[in-house]
Amino acid sequence: MEIFLPLLGALFFVYLLGRGLGEVALRVRLPALVGEIIAGIVIANLTWGSFRLESWIGLSPATASGTVNLDALSGLGEIGVVFLAFAVGLEIVPSVVRKFARIAGTAAVWGTTISFLAGFALVLGIEGLAAWPAALFAGTALVVASLTVTTRLLREHGLLATDEAHVIIGASLIEDVVGAALLTVVLALTAETHHGPIDLVYQVAIIVGGALAFVGFFLFLLPKWIRRQVQNRGSRPRFVTRNAAFVLALLFCLGASALAESVQLASILGAVLAGMAISEFRDQFDLRSQFEALNTLFVPFFFVGIGLLVSVNDLLEVWPLASALTALAVLGKFAGAPAEARHLGRRAALRVGAGLTPRGEVGIVVALTAFATGLISGDLYTAIVVMSIATSVLGPILLHRLGADRPPTTEFEPPGTEATGA
Repeated sequence: MEIFLPLLGALFFVYLLGRGLGEVALRVRLPALVGEIIAGIVIANLTWGSFRLESWIGLSPATASGTVNLDALSGLGEIGVVFLAFAVGLEIVPSVVRKFARIAGTAAVWGTTISFLAGFALVLGIEGLAAWPAALFAGTALVVASLTVTTRLLREHGLLATDEAHVIIGASLIEDVVGAALLTVVLALTAETHHGPIDLVYQVAIIVGGALAFVGFFLFLLPKWIRRQVQNRGSRPRFVTRNAAFVLALLFCLGASALAESVQLASILGAVLAGMAISEFRDQFDLRSQFEALNTLFVPFFFVGIGLLVSVNDLLEVWPLASALTALAVLGKFAGAPAEARHLGRRAALRVGAGLTPRGEVGIVVALTAFATGLISGDLYTAIVVMSIATSVLGPILLHRLGADRPPTTEFEPPGTEATGA
């Protein structure tokens, strides 16, 4: 009971600063998430003599109350990410994503290949051949894309209905699967003991096979079953619970997220696919506005939490390495993705590269995993975290500079398809 008021106070000030700087960001024509990340950086680093804002708010991990508050903030942020991903899925029609599957797949392959090789070569060049385990993790951190940051970015810019958005989301889904498989391979290769190549192939096959089955179920089978159930029942009531459709959607969102984690995929991947599966009925049951209210409450906590991981003092020490990683992270996506998306038009293709730039929480997870196993140094860990956050800020800025706030009307049909009006 004694930590109840400190927790509420911490959440109040975090939300106040996050939303306040988010408003400032919007006023200078940047996404709110940029301001929210900056709010976290300010909280973690603002000091004046003996005064530390992080301690005053109650987020210092040096105290029991601070640890509890940080855990609560992290939990709220993770819930917010899941709700955000589900809300984005509601805006995406599965048939349209399937229409752009080939372009998204090729963009993902090029983007992941170039980014991995660039990160791997950079660390080997700096630390030598003996640092090959750290180089593998650095390459993996550059491969992954943050579906969380990207989806919110597309929503804030009103781009979800455009062709490039479908390519970006499709490529992000693929990169999420590739990143999970690649991290498994790297962990197995760098472990002191493992069961050999057969066991490694088995682990990767389980992840990839489970991912394909998972995605196929949500994109092909489940939407048809839901459509049939809704059409058969019509408007006849089946539940006496208020907002029954919203309750079922919440259960669907949380269940799909938990299922995704059980097959070693990101929870947000499950949430996005769950939203896509019922996107056809979003207006019928007014799901948009109800999830928008949840996102307004929960999502800022996640992006403030990302900013809390940045130490300005550590950044000053590793800024050359962090800058190099950030530059390669950006160039890797722009060198790979736009090449295949050129059919959309030059500017739209560049927006695909910008949309795939953020590494966000996924890159941080890779860094934490490697650092916990002792396979990367503290400097490289900090540099990867900084890169992940920097790309989460640069992606929105680049998308804005490329004219994302004035999306063109597109009528592109992927090569080999005919206009069907779908």
